[in-house]
Amino acid sequence: MVNSSNSFEFKDIVSTLSNSKVTKVYKGNNTPGVKILETGGILEDIEYQFDDSPVLKAGDKAIVFLKKYEGPIIEAQGGFVVSGVFQGKFDIDKTTGLIKPNEHKKGKLSSVKSVSELIVK
Repeated sequence: MVNSSNSFEFKDIVSTLSNSKVTKVYKGNNTPGVKILETGGILEDIEYQFDDSPVLKAGDKAIVFLKKYEGPIIEAQGGFVVSGVFQGKFDIDKTTGLIKPNEHKKGKLSSVKSVSELIVK
């Protein structure tokens, strides 16, 4: 769950850094919280989206496939980015607890409804 998020501009690109609580780890090291950097966000009341994929906001829940951030943004050091941008992020509906459909996820990904369907062994 996203505890907080902050959008900012770095070299003319709007980005958002979210502080998120980890509730379950499927692969990798378990940690209570992570910083997630995404391209896009809300800055000066304007929403910026990369590839029509909105960034995580406070209160959002999602299943994310992450990789370590490597780059120049100081605040994001030690944080992560979503692997494959929208392909590595599955928003969870707050009322149903199901994965929200996403127009970008074509083919097999468009029919995913539960976490167990995402786990590849």
